[in-house]
Amino acid sequence: MVIVNANMDLKTNACLDTGKLNDALIDLSESNLGITFVAREEDFPNEAWISNGKTYMQVVLPYQEVLDADDANLVAFRQLYKQLDIADWLDTESMKLKLQHKIAELN
Repeated sequence: MVIVNANMDLKTNACLDTGKLNDALIDLSESNLGITFVAREEDFPNEAWISNGKTYMQVVLPYQEVLDADDANLVAFRQLYKQLDIADWLDTESMKLKLQHKIAELN
């Protein structure tokens, strides 16, 4: 099960719909996975870690692309796809296949 949240600033806050992202990604992984999408001007690392048996990922989105996008959720899906391999202890191949389908639906 996946739970999504976001770390955004005043400019990007309205760009991402974390509720829709959460609904779309809830079945992405069989493992417990928390994903935080970061859309801020400051530098943040893309990283993944395990705590108390749960995997957490911080996925940094291209700031200006989020601001300029017609659908920032699509930007989030694409960036997550690119960053999944940082959590190499998960079944990232099946997760990437699911993400490919979701990205195709939005294109």
